[in-house]
Amino acid sequence: QKWRTKMANDVNNFITIECNEEARAEMKRIAEAMNKSEHKNLEVADVLWDGEFENHVSWTTENLGAKWCTCEEACEDHLMLTSAWYQVDGVQDKLYEKLKKFDENVLVHMTYEDECPDFIGVRIRYLDEIIDHMDDEDIVDYLQEAADNAGEDSWEEAWNNRREEILDNLDENAMGEVEDLKTDKGIKQ
Repeated sequence: QKWRTKMANDVNNFITIECNEEARAEMKRIAEAMNKSEHKNLEVADVLWDGEFENHVSWTTENLGAKWCTCEEACEDHLMLTSAWYQVDGVQDKLYEKLKKFDENVLVHMTYEDECPDFIGVRIRYLDEIIDHMDDEDIVDYLQEAADNAGEDSWEEAWNNRREEILDNLDENAMGEVEDLKTDKGIKQ
């Protein structure tokens, strides 16, 4: 029997923005810089931290939110990132700080999901608030029960079939909090 080194669980992170034209232009600049960065697998750190980063797990964990983060796709309206073990809250926070200089009402929306699945969630940065809705409690039990009830072979199939449903529910709850913030601050829709 071959021995294999246990690899970190990949976490898929999808970040989108809602902002004015000035912030969108900055996001486009950021995305282009990430796509051109010579720092393979550290392009996010290189660009968002203006070249002031360390290629060390303690730095990336503390600043990015995960021990590593690779950029799968960078565009003017979204980032697709893969990270190890955890979602990249630090990346989202840094992007929010950069874009907020151009639009004080910028909304930076991130969905994240562990490949196992161990957790799935929605995290929003808006008006200096952090709105985080994660489903990690008993998710495996829920998926197994759903698979059993549907007569599916495994909870992995149930996960794939219900991933969108779970994310939609979490997103609806998180966006409800955004709407409450808008109402509290008197921001017109």
